[in-house]
Amino acid sequence: MFVFLSQLRSIQKIHKMYNMYIHNIIMVIRLAAIELSDILPHTLSLSRGAQEAVRACQTVLSDEC
Repeated sequence: MFVFLSQLRSIQKIHKMYNMYIHNIIMVIRLAAIELSDILPHTLSLSRGAQEAVRACQTVLSDEC
């Protein structure tokens, strides 16, 4: 029984670390989206890909988790 509880605690620690890792990735993506949505509209000529990137950034910002 002790071994099972020990393994369960290890799994819980791994799960918590994994959740923090995913949370950090989401925060980095959000920060990048904010930066891109601020920078891209100010370029003189936006290509079609850049316009799509701006729309994608705005979508990410409007879809707060």
